[in-house]
Amino acid sequence: MREGRFKYLKINDNEFLFDVEDDTLERANLRHKHPDVFERLRAAWAQWNAQFLPITDAVITHGLSPDIQADRYAPDLSVRGM
Repeated sequence: MREGRFKYLKINDNEFLFDVEDDTLERANLRHKHPDVFERLRAAWAQWNAQFLPITDAVITHGLSPDIQADRYAPDLSVRGM
């Protein structure tokens, strides 16, 4: 979820707040430094996410699971000839 310079990110049970203008590599989690921004973006993300079907075994149609998808997924670039 983005709002101006701030980005809220949730990976499994880990939540982050980044200032993407000052920290382009997204290394400093600012959730405790800016708790008001963190909670606002967290709530906005939760409201947006509630519009979608939950991810269950019945709806997963691929081999990636949430515990590996965001931080370990590396596409096989040789498939695309890269």
